[in-house]
Amino acid sequence: MTTTGLLGLALGFGFWWNYADLVTRRMPRERGHSLATWIFTHLPMTMAVAAAGAGMVGLVEHATDHRTPASVSWLMAASLAGMLLTTAVLLPTLASSARRSVRRAAP
Repeated sequence: MTTTGLLGLALGFGFWWNYADLVTRRMPRERGHSLATWIFTHLPMTMAVAAAGAGMVGLVEHATDHRTPASVSWLMAASLAGMLLTTAVLLPTLASSARRSVRRAAP
């Protein structure tokens, strides 16, 4: 049961880390529908995160069972797919980051 809980925490932290690394470092584009897409895509992402949290509770509850109930499995699969899908929709709405050129000092 402890292993199931730790794997659930690792999964949650992994998605949070990817979101923080990919999305939060850049502002959304202000042209066209990018800003609206950026704003409205966060609602399904929030719902997917909440569903994943509820699914983690179900996984820990049934950790000693032979099989996970189908409802918990589908909830986890749908929430993880939702998080991946919303992250994929968010990425094109972000402004490109300014790349810094690194110059080497002349010898």
